[in-house]
Amino acid sequence: MGRGEWESQIAGKKPDLNLAKGTALEPLVTRKLRRRLRPLFETRVQRTVYPLVDDAHAIELTVDRGTIDTGKRTVPLCEIELELKRGTAAKLFEVARELTATLPARLAVKSKSQRGYELIDGEQALPVKGDAIELPADASARDAFKM
Repeated sequence: MGRGEWESQIAGKKPDLNLAKGTALEPLVTRKLRRRLRPLFETRVQRTVYPLVDDAHAIELTVDRGTIDTGKRTVPLCEIELELKRGTAAKLFEVARELTATLPARLAVKSKSQRGYELIDGEQALPVKGDAIELPADASARDAFKM
């Protein structure tokens, strides 16, 4: 089961809280919330969408490049998202496997907002370089994996 996602166009920089009418969010949108609501971080992306379509399948490949910015800290953002519009999940995973075999990409399940909150809390994962491994020159691949 995936997470729910709702998107709406807005006219300016502020969210249109009237869009919450008739949803589960409506009881939470009080006058107090409207007065106190402030952005914690901003995600700026340049989005490019590529449709992958054949007779049986429609997959939307989206490339987002940009930054997540808290005002004090900024991290780069570059991600590929695949969304199945029509067809089988097996085809979606086939495309994902092809991408990860071709590109220096890895699976990530964190949303942009989750990464923004981690940046605020100083909990974002930093790159780590592994320790050097010393192997005998005559070690087989099997022996190397055992070490």
